[in-house]
Amino acid sequence: MDLGLKDKVVIITGGAKGIGSGISQVFAKEGARLCVNYRRDEQACLAFIRSLETEFGAQVIGVQGDMGFEEEAQRVFDKTIEAFGQVDVLVNNAGYCPTVDITEMDLATWEEVQRSNLTSMFLLSRLMVRHLRARGAGGAIVNIASKAGVSSTTKGRTAYNSSKAGVIGFTKSLARDVTEDGIRVNAVLPGFVRSSRTALRLQEDPHAMDSRLERVPIHRLGEPEELGNMVAMLASEKTVLAVGSVVDMTGGLLL
Repeated sequence: MDLGLKDKVVIITGGAKGIGSGISQVFAKEGARLCVNYRRDEQACLAFIRSLETEFGAQVIGVQGDMGFEEEAQRVFDKTIEAFGQVDVLVNNAGYCPTVDITEMDLATWEEVQRSNLTSMFLLSRLMVRHLRARGAGGAIVNIASKAGVSSTTKGRTAYNSSKAGVIGFTKSLARDVTEDGIRVNAVLPGFVRSSRTALRLQEDPHAMDSRLERVPIHRLGEPEELGNMVAMLASEKTVLAVGSVVDMTGGLLL
């Protein structure tokens, strides 16, 4: 299906790894122009970005920055405008997920998780809404939430789970505020998705991963591109009736 995303300008935070890489690939295939933000591992991230250009002929810029800091979020937005003239779609994907028992967690760790996972969405979304209102144009914001935002998960994830529950509330509240401006705001709820972290777990303890996957009705990990397909759909005008939706992409884990 042609989603009508050709030449749309898309910012994808944390867009060079894990779920973000799958989102970037799908938008590249659709012919969108991309700003792929990354935080660390510059050489690997830039190599991924170059692969989007080579494989899909995509127009892509890569911009390093921690989206939990106002000046760095502003720089990513400014670099995108400088390169492409506008922004049509924002995908808030960047996040941080440490495992720390609450008795051992210091305040700095708690605040870093909230800043990385939730404050970053506020900062980028505020820039996006200001930009679209100034243009008098509609657009789309898609937030990456988590199964952890609606149910318990691995021990030691109180900070992460709290931040992702906040993402769901933020998505619904923002949608209520900006839908009449023609700005569509929705979220995607991943479950167990293939990534470098899950690959390491499979290597270290394949039986433990098998036991986790037994809880998933489809009995396998999700693929980053499968999440990307849904994000692209929500970013397109094909799903104009989706307003403040949180789409379950857990493979049935929440049933």
